[in-house]
Amino acid sequence: METRVQDSEGSSNTFPVTNGVKQGCALAQILFSIMFSAMLTNAPSETRMLMSI
Repeated sequence: METRVQDSEGSSNTFPVTNGVKQGCALAQILFSIMFSAMLTNAPSETRMLMSI
């Protein structure tokens, strides 16, 4: 699969995507849920650290 990045300035040249999962794949939903749970678990401890500085 190839893709390019687009912003207000224009778009990049195409480049190959060599890792990851395709949108709509059943595995994508599972990986998203795992990563989101990990982020929520770590968020309170990081917030406490920032507030103590």
